[in-house]
Amino acid sequence: MTDSSAVPTDDTGTETRSRLRQTGLLVITSVTLAVLLTLAVAGATPIELQQSLHLTGKRLREEMHFWLPALLGVLILWNESRLKRKLHRAEIAAHETEIRMERDHHDKELEFAERKLLTERKDREERLKHLTDEQESLRGLSEKLAKGITDELSRNTQWATQALDRARRERDDKTLFGERMGHFYDEKRQLAEQFLPQLLKRCRKLIEEDGKRVTLLIDSGTTLYPIFEQLAEAAVSSRANEETWLDKVQVVTNNLPGIGTLMSQGRRNPNNRFSPLAVHCLLLPGHPLPVYAAVTGKPAVDALEALEREASDDTDYFIALVTGNWIQLRSDPPCPTPLARGTGHVDLKQAFVKFAAETYVVTPLGKIFMDFLLHEINDALELRTTYSDADRQPYEEIKIAPGAVGHVRLVSTTRETGRVLHTLSLRVQGALHYRDDAFRRFVTSPPGQPQHLLVPFNQFTDSWYEEILTEFPHRGTRRPEFRQTYFFVDEHPPDRKRSTQ
Repeated sequence: MTDSSAVPTDDTGTETRSRLRQTGLLVITSVTLAVLLTLAVAGATPIELQQSLHLTGKRLREEMHFWLPALLGVLILWNESRLKRKLHRAEIAAHETEIRMERDHHDKELEFAERKLLTERKDREERLKHLTDEQESLRGLSEKLAKGITDELSRNTQWATQALDRARRERDDKTLFGERMGHFYDEKRQLAEQFLPQLLKRCRKLIEEDGKRVTLLIDSGTTLYPIFEQLAEAAVSSRANEETWLDKVQVVTNNLPGIGTLMSQGRRNPNNRFSPLAVHCLLLPGHPLPVYAAVTGKPAVDALEALEREASDDTDYFIALVTGNWIQLRSDPPCPTPLARGTGHVDLKQAFVKFAAETYVVTPLGKIFMDFLLHEINDALELRTTYSDADRQPYEEIKIAPGAVGHVRLVSTTRETGRVLHTLSLRVQGALHYRDDAFRRFVTSPPGQPQHLLVPFNQFTDSWYEEILTEFPHRGTRRPEFRQTYFFVDEHPPDRKRSTQ
């Protein structure tokens, strides 16, 4: 509200003075007219009228001090009242505008909420329809898949045999074979999956193009066990396709679990337990060596020598797949040498290498000692002839004649940058002068000129320390100084190493 004592602005003062003059003139005119009208009614003469006007004017001048302030006060009160009414109307108009704006805002919010609700409801309905359609589609697919799986499992019971075989091996923890089956398990399987198909293609090429009969000499050990699983599957498939080249392939082995796998998974007709094996197979005679689940000894070596004597130099072609507890890799000339121990074990591996035109030393990368002498390796593993415990006895080298070095090749794995064994991987590739086209050249290489094969393997977690446990499954090899000296492994991952330097 406007204070009545406030000083009026210039516009307000001008308006007030104008109204005051108008009012004064109006009062004087009204009084004069009233006097003249009264005298005229009373019949006054002009002289009397003149005298009356003069007297009235005199009285008005004399009483000006009374009625002029009163008139001014009335005008001020009237003006203040007018301003208050004007301000009140302005406040009412502003309040109504505010109410109208709030109502409009509320209406817009309500409209927005309604639109959002409708949109969300439409989205839910569309998602529900999509999920319903997917459910119907998956139901139909799952029914077809379930029927297909049921039919396949009913037709081929090989899966049950494999499961029972794995259960038997996992339960057998009293042999070194059973204990080491879990070491490098994924890496050994990947080696078999990548290497055996290439080896069979090479065998087929030697048979069909070079007129050979191929004998595969397969060593004992958990590293080569997955080879038998892959071989059984490939042989059954070849027989189903009526491929005749397999008739000129013979498998000779001392690997008892491997023979068991061939018998359970390698039958020509998997559903007929009387069915013969899909590939010719000969189990070497000899002395069972329980700790390695293998046959060894002089009878096994004699049987190999007999095979070699009966073979024709022109047509019979021996290919050996051997492994070792550790592998010694020298770089000049590049040649992988298996290390072994145990009664008759070294002699039989020696015979495999001696009689073979091609020898493939199959091993995980983490079992390769790069450019170390035999006594250095035994010292690193803390092995001594003075120990009575067989597990503490030193290893022996499989002797490879200088002329046979070019026939012995490594089949192993590589590691990508940032992995625990990446440095070792680079050194192995450098020592072998390994080329990226080795797989392409492997099958077509002339007889007696085999190729090294290295398979990329990087199936590890992101934990550097868990990867160390996988790469070094033996507790005695997890010592930092052992890993650093013999396998070039740092204590910390590369990024952490850089941050601490």
